[in-house]
Amino acid sequence: MTAFKDLPAELQENWRSRVKALGLDPDSPNKPFIRSRIVDSIDALKTAFNIPAPQDNALAAPELKSLDSMSEHEQRSTLHAHVAGLAPVNNAAYLGKLEDNFGNSFLYRAYVAENIVVTASKPLIINSTSSVTVYGVVTLKDGGYIEISVPCHFQCSRLEKVQGGSQSTAYDISVIGKAGDNGSGPGKADNGISGGNGDNAKCNCNVATNHPGTAGADGKDGKPGSSATDGKKGGDGPIVTLTIDDLASSISLLNRGGNGGLGGTGGAGGDGGTGGNGGKSDDCAAYHESGGNGGNGGNGGINGNGGNGGNGGDASTVTVIYSSTNGSEILPVNQNAQGGAAGLSGQVGAGGKAGTGGGDGAKDGNPGNPGEKKGADGHAGNPGAKGAINLKKK
Repeated sequence: MTAFKDLPAELQENWRSRVKALGLDPDSPNKPFIRSRIVDSIDALKTAFNIPAPQDNALAAPELKSLDSMSEHEQRSTLHAHVAGLAPVNNAAYLGKLEDNFGNSFLYRAYVAENIVVTASKPLIINSTSSVTVYGVVTLKDGGYIEISVPCHFQCSRLEKVQGGSQSTAYDISVIGKAGDNGSGPGKADNGISGGNGDNAKCNCNVATNHPGTAGADGKDGKPGSSATDGKKGGDGPIVTLTIDDLASSISLLNRGGNGGLGGTGGAGGDGGTGGNGGKSDDCAAYHESGGNGGNGGNGGINGNGGNGGNGGDASTVTVIYSSTNGSEILPVNQNAQGGAAGLSGQVGAGGKAGTGGGDGAKDGNPGNPGEKKGADGHAGNPGAKGAINLKKK
């Protein structure tokens, strides 16, 4: 493993210059450190991100869509593409309006260290806000990996990989959008209310007051299951620039959007209520009064619809500016983010149990039917679009 102190003087000076560009002290005894910083202009943000310009893949001045018609997400995408040099905006009034829309306040996070060792148990995850790294030597070992899901300029003097250990991810560096939230499934619907029992028969020598048992009441149908919610769209991949002064090992690099969230499972229908029992029969001397019939069980509730899977997010552009003294290469992989799987419809409610007849001459009720399977499965989300990885070997 290489240490920062062993780097050529030129690479050490590059590191110092980058730290100073952030307004920080490269000689601070408190390294490594992470600083959240706020600047009040887009120019100051460009200075902090310190992305080399011009870039061969930079577009001509983009067609400027009215900011008033753009969502906040679209405005942020315009801002990041400008800062990264991918789509520079040369209209000062337009940039001024963009600054106003964000309250002239731009937050980013600075990561500064001379040496950083990344392992599978301590991966480097950059996911909180727009970020700039100024690392000296970054060493991947024991399956270590880097994951970036926010706009970022990742700068390091030397990047090397020590073989060995089990790697928990297929790629050394992943630039990915945030996964969409999964849909939620509602709980089971309320069961039907059970039917009341019938009155018992009455039999005595006063014939005028005799009566048979009454039937039990039918159980009520179970309530229908509710529909699940849809999975959310995966986040679009961030615009990221990697600047590596000396790539000492070949590194795999993934670029894709975030996977869509799973559709929720539909709610189960409620079970049918139990039929009430018939009133009991009664005998007295020469008289007999029959029992009441049992009530029918209620039908089960229908099942709820499953939620749709969220669409995958679109990948953006990743630019890698690097040199290598030993011929190491970046191994790029552009992928489509997966759409979320469809949520399944819920279970139907069970039919309620039949009520029992009340004795001689009485019949049991009929059990309720299971709920009808009217709820449908959701639809799977669509995959996100592929992005681009632009390699610029110096």
